[in-house]
Amino acid sequence: CVVAWNKSVESGVVNGLADLFPDLNDHLRSFTYEDPSEVFRKADYYVAAMGNRYSIKYVAPALYPDDPSMDYHKLEGDVKNGAQAMAAIAMSKHMTSEEVDKLRHDLEVYCGLDTMAVVKILKKCFSLPKLHHVSRMVCFMESILPFMFQRNRLMHMKMCFVGDILIFKPFL
Repeated sequence: CVVAWNKSVESGVVNGLADLFPDLNDHLRSFTYEDPSEVFRKADYYVAAMGNRYSIKYVAPALYPDDPSMDYHKLEGDVKNGAQAMAAIAMSKHMTSEEVDKLRHDLEVYCGLDTMAVVKILKKCFSLPKLHHVSRMVCFMESILPFMFQRNRLMHMKMCFVGDILIFKPFL
């Protein structure tokens, strides 16, 4: 199962990858998705600091206002959002090896923040009362959180460079 903030965008990216890599087509198209952003889009949980915006870039800082690590504006490097990441990846074929190395670092920092933001948002949602209309998502979170925090560390997740996707298949 894939936890993806805005699953329609992320599943579209994964399906695009399936088209590019026919040998992985069946595997990539077999993914099922859960989208924690639905809790916020449906106003099951709202914080005024989100300002009626449901992007992870607004939800994470709204839920964790005293945590400077959730501030996308303070990211080091040139990649601070998905559009910049996609544009940079598209331009990478015209870059020198040094520029590609810098881009890879910037993407790792950006994707790392996206990953941690999803994890922290899931933890916050997990602590909410179990409302009947969000019980499916809460039950899903109850099943994945113990796995994610095994031995008090995050598992390495596959496909970091495909936006806000967490695929629960750890590298061992």
